[in-house]
Amino acid sequence: MLAHALKDEIQDAYRAWLDARGFEPRRGQRQMIADVATGITDDDDRICVIEAGTGTGKTAAYCLAVIPVAQAEGKKIVVSTATIALQEQVLLKDLPDLASHTTLDFSYVLAKGRGRYVCLKRLDEVLDTDVSAEIPLFDEPGSNDLKTYTAMATMFEQGNWDGELESWDDPIDQESWRRLTTDHRGCANNRCDLFQSCPFFRARGEIHEADIVVANHDLVLADLNLGGGVILPQPDETILVIDEAHHLPQKTQQHFTLSTRVGATTRWLDQVNTALGTMTQNFGQPPEMLSIVRKLARDTVVVARLLTELERLVASLSFSTQNDGNAISRFSLGRIPESIVELCEPLSRYFLEFSNLLETGHAHLQELIDGSRNWENAERAEEWLPVVGFHINRASQSHDLFSDFAGAALGNPMCARWVLRHETDIGTDVECLSAPLDPGAILQEILWQKCHAAVLTSATLCTMGSFERFIEQVGLGTNVRNRRIESPFEFGRIATLAIP
Repeated sequence: MLAHALKDEIQDAYRAWLDARGFEPRRGQRQMIADVATGITDDDDRICVIEAGTGTGKTAAYCLAVIPVAQAEGKKIVVSTATIALQEQVLLKDLPDLASHTTLDFSYVLAKGRGRYVCLKRLDEVLDTDVSAEIPLFDEPGSNDLKTYTAMATMFEQGNWDGELESWDDPIDQESWRRLTTDHRGCANNRCDLFQSCPFFRARGEIHEADIVVANHDLVLADLNLGGGVILPQPDETILVIDEAHHLPQKTQQHFTLSTRVGATTRWLDQVNTALGTMTQNFGQPPEMLSIVRKLARDTVVVARLLTELERLVASLSFSTQNDGNAISRFSLGRIPESIVELCEPLSRYFLEFSNLLETGHAHLQELIDGSRNWENAERAEEWLPVVGFHINRASQSHDLFSDFAGAALGNPMCARWVLRHETDIGTDVECLSAPLDPGAILQEILWQKCHAAVLTSATLCTMGSFERFIEQVGLGTNVRNRRIESPFEFGRIATLAIP
């Protein structure tokens, strides 16, 4: 329940902002402030859905309501947008405006994924030609890339670059940048000798200190998929504002779509064997790694045969050509033919085993870094973390897809399943995919049950004047608090339709 003192603080901040800007109060904006403040302090359900037409002043409305409530309750605020344009507007215009023209005292920061920051360890390694040639993760960089990497190292050391992709002045292609990044599996965290200078952890420290974190839907979903609180604040300590919320169902569906390319996965089997074999040699062939390498080598022979047979069966399906030139074959009602299911069942088991074996190898590397395990060339362990982490991710992705297909003999109305046929430089490949048809069930599990409070807003949430479809898509109950606020603009009078 909204306390009187909080209500007064919100009203005072709104009046101060209007007076400072010389604005007249807008009825829709006042209504939205009241709805948000009441909704996120509700004793039973702290979630509200608000469609507010263009010109309402949504950002100012939800910020003026949420900031005092969050500060009174000791919570963080995450504002999530779907587009860069709105993200920049919130970060560079709306929040500075409120900070300058109200009595509210708050700090704010932009959150980005780990892949937007250079990994200093990877940068050092890619410039060390001996290490770069030995670690089988990427092709050796060309001379132009090496010049760029050298310039990055120099600029960072001199304090003229902060390590963020967006602040690097010259264009750099995705593959060249990817060599310089890592994920949570490839990171030694505070055991890394460059931890104190790490751009990502410096930024994460700023995130944990800030009152308001501005992010995008993809980052919010990625953090939630990792359990929450990995990059962004813990969900149960957060009031989440989802602006441009009409994008949320599709973003969720895209984020949780499973896929694997059968031909590429067959080639990956050789890559993972080569990588693990080289790593084991590097560490003097310790028995615990030899057992992993030998089992992996035996089982990948079996899996290669299964994948070849799967590729043959999938290629025999009926395909139709899409506009992008690729061919597609859809499984009616998500049902997979029994012959394909019979192959996916053992493939699922094998890829789970591969993932577990690689996780064991990854744990051994962590122990080398910690000093709790002693192998030859133990100081090289950190160089191999991203390699093993990459292969864990690849094995896990294949397991998830094959597990989904294996359980689809009778069909699952909550998933769409299909196959794409791709023409590549090295021949034809087939990609198996599965996408959730009910993103709301996922959001209910990973978000709504965990977050302290949430506001979902956009100018376009209703269908035929009703929230019913949107509420179903995002997994909220039919009794969730909602409001439709009309735009103050009279489009019928000020708009002109021109037909050439």
